[in-house]
Amino acid sequence: MKDFVDYWANKFDWRKQEKYLNSFKQYRMDCGNIDLHFVHERSKDPAAIPLVLLHGWPCNFTDFHKMIHPLAMPVEQDGKQQSFHVVVPSMPGFAFSGQPKRPGYGPKQMGEAVNNLMLKLGYNRYVAQGGDFGGMVAYVLGALHPEHCAAVHSNITVCLPSMTNPWTMLQMANASLPMAKKYPVFLSADDIKGLEGLNVYMKEESGYAEIQKTKPDTIGYALNDSPAGLLAWIIEKMWRWVDGELEACISRDELLTSISLFWFTQSITSSMRLYREAIGPHSTAMPDILKHRCTAPTAIAVFPKEIWTYPKSWCAKQYNLKRWTIMPAGGHFAALEKPELLMADMRAFFATYH
Repeated sequence: MKDFVDYWANKFDWRKQEKYLNSFKQYRMDCGNIDLHFVHERSKDPAAIPLVLLHGWPCNFTDFHKMIHPLAMPVEQDGKQQSFHVVVPSMPGFAFSGQPKRPGYGPKQMGEAVNNLMLKLGYNRYVAQGGDFGGMVAYVLGALHPEHCAAVHSNITVCLPSMTNPWTMLQMANASLPMAKKYPVFLSADDIKGLEGLNVYMKEESGYAEIQKTKPDTIGYALNDSPAGLLAWIIEKMWRWVDGELEACISRDELLTSISLFWFTQSITSSMRLYREAIGPHSTAMPDILKHRCTAPTAIAVFPKEIWTYPKSWCAKQYNLKRWTIMPAGGHFAALEKPELLMADMRAFFATYH
């Protein structure tokens, strides 16, 4: 931490990063229920596929910086030219987007704002990709707006059975049992690995979430008052959830650029409120959303160090699942860690479903 704080204060070149971020075409638009800031890079190919990329927490639109220009460039895919009109919003409450001013603004409302954005940009049919809460918003688009969202690609899984399924509760309660006795026999090794990740997450990694889904404003005052505290709160999650040594996966400047955006825009508190809205103790937002199946054709990319992955059989009931890819490497922040793997899987899927 001392090393990171010293680098941020004395060596980090924000003006260089600012110039780089300004190389992307950026706008801000009223999207019905909130103003959204977004990057919009149009392909030179008029037949390009409209694509919206959705980030989660503790991230910003900068997560996708390695992917924006490559996705907009035409390449050959399955014997045809393929490219994308790329839209990357700052999610409501993050960076330069508007901050919700009253309770009741969760993933469903975010999905409505993103859908409105794509329609206002002239994209009546588009595809969506997301991870973390961005994956949940992508689910909303595929479940509640399938007339516009033609296909969904996600590197996180959300399932209604996981919230009430007795197997989930059983494996958490019997964590000390031998593996063979802990899970139903028909679950695959990959299914069990994903549920084990959930076990570790619940026992060792969820302290931040318990605070953010119950008292986000309380911790928000502290983090918005101390840059060192803000850095510690975010960097620890990044450190724990990547596949390998942190700075071998994500550069120090990439990490600090995103954290600087939280600091300069004072958006840490508004970003954390999403937890209370989506999964807070009195919230029904996610169960209500997940009652609706994601009928848009869906691809799931499973990265080995993702914090959890629900069994494929559960996901096949929750999504119109068309593709399930086990990735060779990568963690929770796939767009930063393994952008080439993520883009290759997206290209292969969207070539068929768009």
